[in-house]
Amino acid sequence: MKVFIIYAHPSEDSFTRHVRERFIEGLEAAGHSYLISDLYKMGFRTDMTESEYLREANYDDDAPLPDDVIAEQNKINASNAIVFIYPVFWTEAPAKLVGWFDRVWTYGFAYGDESIGMKQLDKGLVICVAGRSLYHLTHYGHLDAMKTVMLGDRLCDRVKYKDFIVLDGMSKYAMIAREANWDRNLDIAYEAGFTLEYLGQSMRITKKQLLWNGVNLALKIIDKEPNKIVVVNSDTPIICDGQSALDFTLYIGYDHNCQRIVVNKAAISEDFFRLSTGVAGEVGQKLVNYGVRLAIVGDFSGYTSKPLHDYIYECNKGNHLYFTSDENEAVKMIGR
Repeated sequence: MKVFIIYAHPSEDSFTRHVRERFIEGLEAAGHSYLISDLYKMGFRTDMTESEYLREANYDDDAPLPDDVIAEQNKINASNAIVFIYPVFWTEAPAKLVGWFDRVWTYGFAYGDESIGMKQLDKGLVICVAGRSLYHLTHYGHLDAMKTVMLGDRLCDRVKYKDFIVLDGMSKYAMIAREANWDRNLDIAYEAGFTLEYLGQSMRITKKQLLWNGVNLALKIIDKEPNKIVVVNSDTPIICDGQSALDFTLYIGYDHNCQRIVVNKAAISEDFFRLSTGVAGEVGQKLVNYGVRLAIVGDFSGYTSKPLHDYIYECNKGNHLYFTSDENEAVKMIGR
């Protein structure tokens, strides 16, 4: 998934900068790519010119747009998700971000006739840092007001699934609370990046590390009724033959009560993809015998063997072994 981050903070000496970095770490750990518009750093102009105003006021989508606006709109349409990271200033985003919406959400792109130029994005996420506590923001109606503006108006149906995260209690005026909330809020930011692709789905996602035969594995456990799915990422092959496939899948099944497993291609020995070795057949038979569903995620286009591509095609029509280039698709395939 490709994520477009709009970041708005006037200083790198800020907690919000750490939030940005931890969120990106989560994205990268989940295998996503991103591009970022750091509005203050890039000197994005926030005031509309008279010609820009007249274009919007007269609903004139034939009038030209400034190059910097077109650049931002192109970033949106090149992405699958959009994320806003900023501090709360007087129950609102910084003026720099407000001006970004004023200029980028143009007639004919973000609103207008049915033939608007902005595609509907899969995910939309707001992460804002607040000095006040969540209790205070909720009690005085500030949280609902911010959600109404960002989710109800600015994002609205321009994204399929959206959420609003407040990292609260970060005022320097209350340093004890700030220090107590620091790590917790950064963990939330990381988790938001790591699980972004599942935003809007009714599920619980946890992650853990596993040392398996000397190899460090990153596990993501997706608990979605009626099935549980374990996603495994490894830099080293852990499935090299039928026996290693059986050992690993049985361990996952026992430890997590799960018979649906997604692994990245690097976790599979190259012998598997040379059908003459018989490894693929051994692994496939073990999966059938023990009722395990396994999906392998990676790029298989580099293999020139027609029998292998035929094998992949046939497996994807079955019930136990699947191949795809997209982890999200893999989760859907084995979750059927």
